[in-house]
Amino acid sequence: MNGRLLSIIVSGLLGLYCSAATSEALPVNQQQLDNGLHIIHHYRPYADTVTLQMVVEVGLADFQCDRQQIPHILEHMLLSKTQRFPEGAARKTIKDLGGTTRGYTKSEYTHFSVTLHSDLVSTGLDILHSIIFEADLSSSTLHKSITAVHSELGTSDNPLKNLINDTPAVVDLGIARLYANSNLDCTTQSSPENTSLSDIESAYTRFYHPSNMTLIIVGNLHWEDLTQHYLTPFNVNTSRVETESRIIITPHTIDASPIIENDTFSESKVHVNLLLPASGKSSGKGSSYALISDFLGEKLFYDLRSGLGIVYSPRAKYIAGSDLGHIHATTETTPEWESTVTQRFLNHYNTLYVEGIPAQDVARLKRKAILRYESKERKNIDIAQQIRHHRRNVKSQGAMPDIVAEIESITPSSIRQLIQTQLPAHPILATLHPLNNHQLFFRILLIIAISALIALPLLRRARKNSAV
Repeated sequence: MNGRLLSIIVSGLLGLYCSAATSEALPVNQQQLDNGLHIIHHYRPYADTVTLQMVVEVGLADFQCDRQQIPHILEHMLLSKTQRFPEGAARKTIKDLGGTTRGYTKSEYTHFSVTLHSDLVSTGLDILHSIIFEADLSSSTLHKSITAVHSELGTSDNPLKNLINDTPAVVDLGIARLYANSNLDCTTQSSPENTSLSDIESAYTRFYHPSNMTLIIVGNLHWEDLTQHYLTPFNVNTSRVETESRIIITPHTIDASPIIENDTFSESKVHVNLLLPASGKSSGKGSSYALISDFLGEKLFYDLRSGLGIVYSPRAKYIAGSDLGHIHATTETTPEWESTVTQRFLNHYNTLYVEGIPAQDVARLKRKAILRYESKERKNIDIAQQIRHHRRNVKSQGAMPDIVAEIESITPSSIRQLIQTQLPAHPILATLHPLNNHQLFFRILLIIAISALIALPLLRRARKNSAV
């Protein structure tokens, strides 16, 4: 009996030790240069590489719907050519050294990443510095970048095509509803067309200054080795520019009526989507929103997939950046089951909204979240993303938040309070239908009419030429 008691005590102590050991926050160092550039560093002794990432506080949300692709085009232009590197040369240099370059424009920010062997960190920083601070903005690069953005978005430089396909994806329409009356509230497809060089130059001057940026360094590089030799080039424009106050966007849904769109000719399934507002990961509530989405996803899966078998791949996910986020529950089904599936989605959400999440499920999902967080294979780029989402927390608090501690602090009552105060009684429903016969007929008729309008002038010209 004594031996068994001792074993229980030892096991408990080991459990406490393991919990304490695993709940430490990601260790980081930070520094702010004279020009306001914020630097965050995380040392990974077992990595052979270093990821260098520059985060610029400008994104799609800083521009109105018809101008939203300006920061996206600028990102492409900066990666394409600099004052010291001809077109494509910067990326080719990194690639020839076995490294990679990335650039992304999000709603909240733009970020550029260079990953390469840790022995080559000086080269990586030099190229990243040139990409950001040695811009060579020209009309030719603008034209090529607009073409590249068209390719990414699926838009075109043909106004007629854009007129026909000017509606965003149904999920994007739902997300726009979550942020009503903001720059993200867009009901037409954003296009890079009609962006001028002066638009690009104005955006670069306005946002691309050091005090509006964070340099994140992750990998096999000691903080002590990050000498002034590496950082001096980044201490440009020492005349400090104060970061302008940006528009704060928060969820503000004023219309919860269902959104229904029709898909292309080939689609035969119905896509049902339920969307909920959420704050970003830097808010300290990200783990709670993730737990809510896990619970809702499980309910939908066990009911509609395992129970009734009338849907394909029901799931729910918390999708978030630093400040903005949302919960997206979705599934695919057939037209005859659409009303049943939609009602089940609403029923499960209504139960969640009224009753919260049972204590045993909160405890189970917390264990699952911690195991998932601790067992995830992390690359430099994944850790850089984690730091990127919490860059303001690091600047204000001097440390990264403890994600495991954040998960462990969740309780049934805190989840209930979050649901009651932050989630709406009526979610956004966004449904994508296949075309019915009536819609298919008119779609084909429209295509024939447009083709005729294009073909008639060509035929007249051909006849005139043959007559001559």
